[in-house]
Amino acid sequence: MTGTESNLVPLLAVAQDLDSSLTAKLLFQVTGFIIVLSILAMLWGAIAVIGSLFKKLNLADPVTSPRPKPVPAPSAAPPRTALTPEHVAAIGAALHTVMKGPYRIVDIKEMPNQ
Repeated sequence: MTGTESNLVPLLAVAQDLDSSLTAKLLFQVTGFIIVLSILAMLWGAIAVIGSLFKKLNLADPVTSPRPKPVPAPSAAPPRTALTPEHVAAIGAALHTVMKGPYRIVDIKEMPNQ
């Protein structure tokens, strides 16, 4: 046994043992498989119990519960604000970041709503 194997957990040491028989390796694999399946079965059972409790207590599902009525949109469009120097500075800063070189703003036009 080398020094690194002595630090391993006993189950890992069994898996790392190269001198063990095929039967021992198969037993180790089957044991691990049974452990995984039993834990998955316990999780399934716990979720089933919680689901039955929700059905018995008639708790509303948050996804299917009635949603509040939507607020109607205002009929008049919001007033347009004038282009301020702050807007121009923000557009200039964005251009400077993207272009990484000299630029000149010739015109700023508002895009139509789509």
